[in-house]
Amino acid sequence: MPTLYTSDETKPDIKPDITTLSIEDDPGQIKVNKNEPHILSSFHEKPEGVQFANQDDDEVVLLFLRRHYITNLSWQIATIIFGILPLLAFAIFPYLNVSLPIDIPPSYILVLVLFYYLIVFGYTFISFVVWFYNVGIISNHRVIDIDVNGINSKDVAATQLEDIIDISYKQSGLKQSLFDYGDVYMETQAEKPNFEFLSVPHPAKIADLITKLNAEARRR
Repeated sequence: MPTLYTSDETKPDIKPDITTLSIEDDPGQIKVNKNEPHILSSFHEKPEGVQFANQDDDEVVLLFLRRHYITNLSWQIATIIFGILPLLAFAIFPYLNVSLPIDIPPSYILVLVLFYYLIVFGYTFISFVVWFYNVGIISNHRVIDIDVNGINSKDVAATQLEDIIDISYKQSGLKQSLFDYGDVYMETQAEKPNFEFLSVPHPAKIADLITKLNAEARRR
């Protein structure tokens, strides 16, 4: 099973001008060319400068995936709402003619507000990290799935293309159809885990690509 997010320094096609992003030193780093793909790409074909550990010499990354941008809308809206709530409270409370049962010093109120915003920031940061580091990679040799469920929780799985025995995708509801995203499922041999890319853009295109790569791999 490969270790993701590291680049081989001996490969000649890596440009020296790169942006490095990582959660931790192990399993490594992902290096992305500043110009291509975009640092927040959720669907990028044949990305330049994206590599992973244990990548074969003749192996090429064909598709780089994250969940569709629209899936971030819920936590982004929640962040905005929770962010303005204290401001609304301070603006409206003086006009309510309501007195607190206890007298709270202004310094205590300031500490409580700062603690509140720290929680909001933590929620926003974790939500972004989970989206940013949940990545799918399809190469001409294998499919790689990285699932991050928090700062310290990460699962990395990979399978060779020839080990995939069934590929399907699912789009449900108006929202997924309108924004063209959905779930891609890959069934592998019995002793290996199944793979899934959830809420990714253009699921039909992804399933078609994997199907063609799978057929080519079986002919080799």
